[in-house]
Amino acid sequence: MLVDALPERLEILAATLAAAGHRIVACLSAGADLHSDVIKIDPDVVIIEIDAPDREILEDMHAIHRETPRPIIVFTQDQDPSLNYWLAAQGIDPLRAVHTRTVPPPQMVSHWVGDRIDGYSAGEPWNALAVAMGIGFTMTTSQAIWPDHPEKVVASTREFARRYPNTARALLMAVLDASRDIDEQADPHEIARLLADPACVDAALETISERLKGNYLDGLGKAWRDPHRRRFHADGEVNFPYLSDAMWCMRQQRRWGMLEHAPDYHAVAAAVNQTALYAEAASALDIGVPHSPYRTSRLLDGRVGDGRDPASFAATGAFAFQATTRAALA
Repeated sequence: MLVDALPERLEILAATLAAAGHRIVACLSAGADLHSDVIKIDPDVVIIEIDAPDREILEDMHAIHRETPRPIIVFTQDQDPSLNYWLAAQGIDPLRAVHTRTVPPPQMVSHWVGDRIDGYSAGEPWNALAVAMGIGFTMTTSQAIWPDHPEKVVASTREFARRYPNTARALLMAVLDASRDIDEQADPHEIARLLADPACVDAALETISERLKGNYLDGLGKAWRDPHRRRFHADGEVNFPYLSDAMWCMRQQRRWGMLEHAPDYHAVAAAVNQTALYAEAASALDIGVPHSPYRTSRLLDGRVGDGRDPASFAATGAFAFQATTRAALA
C-alpha cells in the first residue's frame, strides 16, 4: 500500500515498485483514513511518502502497530533541531519567542505570499525560489549551522529489518548506489534537470542547479560558494549512520523538553542506527565504512560535539533545558 500527498509522486513510486516486481494493492492520498484502509485492504507493507506528517497520520500509524502490526516505511523530513539551535544561538527562545507551524515545503512560498507565515526553514529549492521571486532572502543555511550535517534517513521498524533482512539490506544498497551515482556526475546539471521535472520537485532548473553546485545568492546582494556544498556519497562518508549524529538530535530533544528524562544516549543510538546492517550493504558495493561510529562536528556557535558527553551538551547553551519548559507552555 502506498500513501502520498502528491499524486504525481505517488504515480512515480507505484510505477517504480511495480517495475521491480512488487504488487501495489492500493494508492491512497495523505488525507485517507489510513487505519481503516489498512484493516480493509490488509497490505503486507505500508509505504508513506509525506513531507510533514500530521497528528492524524501518526495516530493511525500507532493504531496499526498496536492492532494489526506490519512493516511501515515512512519518508519524511524535519528541520526543527537545526532551526531551534540556530534561533537559540541568536539569543531567541524558540519555544517562547517563536510560533512554529508545520507546512509542506512545496507550499511554503505560497504561505509566505499569503502572509500566513513570516519565514520558514526548508530544504532546497524552496529557499532559492523565494530569492529568485524577489520576495525573500536567505538568512542562513543548514550547512552554516552544522557543516556536513545529516539530512534524510532510511528508516523502518525493527520488526521489518528482523523479518526481512535481505530486503532491508537491498534497500540500503539501492540508496547507496544511487547516492554514489549522483556524486559521480561530473556536472550536477543533469541531476537538477531530473529534479526540476513536474513529477518531482517542479521548480525552475536554475533554481535547483545553482544550489546543488554550492552557489548561493542571499537576495540582499551577497553571493558566495559554500565550501561544504551538498554531497550525496563521498565514498560512504555521507551515508554512514553515525551514532554521534543520532545522539546530537536526542540532545536537542532533551534540551527543548521533548524528552522528559535523559535517555541512555549511546544505547538508544546504537539500537536505532543499524551500523552492522549498513556495513553489510556498503561492503557488498565495495564502499568504505568509517573506522568510528562517532565524528566531531563544529557548529555555528563554535561548540564542538562528538557524542561522547551528550548530557552536558544538552544542559548548556544559550537556553539550557528546564524540566518545566513544555508544561509551562501548555
